Amino acid sequence: MLSLRDPRALAAFVLGVILLVVFQVGAGLLLYGGPGLIPSLSVVVAVGALALAAGLHSGGTRTDTSIEALAQVHRSWRFLLLALVGAAVFSLGWTLGQGFGARALAQSLGLTLLVALPLLAGGQVLAQLSQPYPGPDHEPGPVGVRVGVHALAGAAVGALLLGQVLFRAGVAPSSTLLGCLVLASAGALAHGKAVMAPAPPDEGG
Repeated sequence: MLSLRDPRALAAFVLGVILLVVFQVGAGLLLYGGPGLIPSLSVVVAVGALALAAGLHSGGTRTDTSIEALAQVHRSWRFLLLALVGAAVFSLGWTLGQGFGARALAQSLGLTLLVALPLLAGGQVLAQLSQPYPGPDHEPGPVGVRVGVHALAGAAVGALLLGQVLFRAGVAPSSTLLGCLVLASAGALAHGKAVMAPAPPDEGG
């Protein structure tokens, strides 16, 4: 059962929205109208998957105190916010510069800023969301499954939001990514609240 009562579940859902929106914006800017769509798309997907895996692997460090855990949470979300700023700035330059001539160097930089760094940062945040935090009210449990479910549900919402609403309305990619910054700020607040306050009981979500 999908439940957003736990602040970590809400933060994971928001993160899923962000990651799918960022991924689609990056793929659309780099691949739209270009030759060799499938080979190029395979590179983008592979880089995104590897970056997400690296983030998940490197972001889940256990801590002994809630203060240390909160510091890790702040670092992981701050990295994500910086990655989103970089993606927004690059997307604005890409649009104004008409793709920088679609040169290999510009595409490589775009792949890094639009896909690799946001997904790396997002993977680290997901790993942090999966951690059972210190204290009697945060006993270890199947939080990874719950976080994953909410993140994937958020990803589906993000895909539909971008493809069916924002794209049809003509919203600029840079504006879309700045909107992700707002969502990331909300997710960071929810995550910090979960670290410092008792978690609600798991109802099977």
